[in-house]
Amino acid sequence: MVVQVLDVAVGQVVPYPLPGDGHPIPKHSTDDAKCDKAVDVAFVVDSSRSIYVEDFKLQRKSIHAIVDLFEVGPDKARFSAVSFSHQLFPGFFLNSFSTKDQVLQAIDNITYSKGGATRTYLALKNMREVLFNPNNGARQGVPHVAVVFTDGGTNPGGYDRLSGSEGKQQTVTEANLAKADGTFIFAVGIGPHIDKFELKAIANSPSDKFMVLVPSFSSMNTVEFRNFIAYHICKGTDSTPAPATTPSIPAPTQPNEDPHESVGDEVYDPELDILASDPNHLYKFKVDNLAALTTIKELLAYTVCKEKKKNETAEKICGQKQADIVFVADASTSIGEQDFEKQREFIYEVVHKFDIGPDATQVGLITFSNKSHVQFDLGENTDKQALHSAIKQVHWTGGLTYTADAIHMMMEHSFKPEFGARPNIPKVGIVITDGWSREPGKTIAYANQAQKMGITMFSIGVGRNIEVDELDAIATDPDDYHSFMVDDFSALRSITDAVAIKACDVEASRASQGKKRESRLRELISQLRELY
Repeated sequence: MVVQVLDVAVGQVVPYPLPGDGHPIPKHSTDDAKCDKAVDVAFVVDSSRSIYVEDFKLQRKSIHAIVDLFEVGPDKARFSAVSFSHQLFPGFFLNSFSTKDQVLQAIDNITYSKGGATRTYLALKNMREVLFNPNNGARQGVPHVAVVFTDGGTNPGGYDRLSGSEGKQQTVTEANLAKADGTFIFAVGIGPHIDKFELKAIANSPSDKFMVLVPSFSSMNTVEFRNFIAYHICKGTDSTPAPATTPSIPAPTQPNEDPHESVGDEVYDPELDILASDPNHLYKFKVDNLAALTTIKELLAYTVCKEKKKNETAEKICGQKQADIVFVADASTSIGEQDFEKQREFIYEVVHKFDIGPDATQVGLITFSNKSHVQFDLGENTDKQALHSAIKQVHWTGGLTYTADAIHMMMEHSFKPEFGARPNIPKVGIVITDGWSREPGKTIAYANQAQKMGITMFSIGVGRNIEVDELDAIATDPDDYHSFMVDDFSALRSITDAVAIKACDVEASRASQGKKRESRLRELISQLRELY
């Protein structure tokens, strides 16, 4: 169903999108929108988990309809695409196909990743350096046009050591570099959670031509939207692009960003998301009125006092932390011996960020395929040297992916006191897998049971054969904080620090969490009173 918006200028209801200035887009006939000129076009497509699969199909359908208005060929229009979320999912290059039918088929196969982040800056960098690279078909003397589709603002999601505002600024930087190269960028914002500030900074000027807001994914499949985008790709990119301007995106004034509060009903949520660090739900507060600020003073004090400095290394942050961490590592046939070795090295690199010992962090390891095997228990290795040696002794087995049995073993064996688990110490389970579990129902049930026991669950999916919904179900909420996805086992190294820092930031088991937090809050408030 097409969401209708009010045309304030003439007082009538119109069933089509809005351009960047807030007015309904002008109508172009299909004949006017058809294009037979030479132009190089790159589609940059958001495939993050906030977009449902059926909506992503509508997004692909819209791109398909736009391309169908062009003549495709070596001397006509050429197209390329990349999708993005937590990482890049390459589509095709400008010189990959020579006919329209081939391009349309490739568009129908643009990857839907359902990733846990929106790293728009990576996609724009890829567009600039790869898609518009002459080696991949980019032509001189031909307009280069990018169309960026997204349903929200940039969110690094912990994959980079960037805050939310730093990630947004990086997106704008990449967009400006592309515009400086002469690329025309259209920014299409979809749905109610768009970041208008960021979209305007991404798009060329004027915004009423290069920025389009649509209320839903269905709205992208109107004739008006299709014709507007096609018309301006073809006929609105003949002149030299306007110079990139400094974006009006708020930036932190100090190295450490403060949690952001808002008061009242007239609050603009996207702006709050820009101001607050990620994950937003931890650093953004909303109250009804000024009097109600007193209701959040303790939580705000707690959040401010526990915030870490951004320039601290993972080793410094996690060094003296106490935690019991159990890795649950996939050793099935699909991984292979070489990739299993990379997984093993990743586990070591994560735990190397911690001080290891009976009064610091303890690490256990379970591997699984047809059967689950406890490789070593918590507390069995009392220093880094012994732990590294134990990890090196673990070997790939091959077999099927029985993830459920491994999670059950983690609960019923690894986190028991008789096998080294300590009371009132944070318990962390980290599941690494490259595919679907053989018994998904059991896997999800055991993961939920583990979470109820106070075990904070992280999940790491490797490669393109993972089942994202299952990965999210394994992870503790919020999923986008506790779930990771990487393209292959070599890429695991890119999330080493993020996994270590998030694991060491886990608080003690929920059974004792409330009393400990209450005690800590009293202590912090007492300290603040002494200071002020």
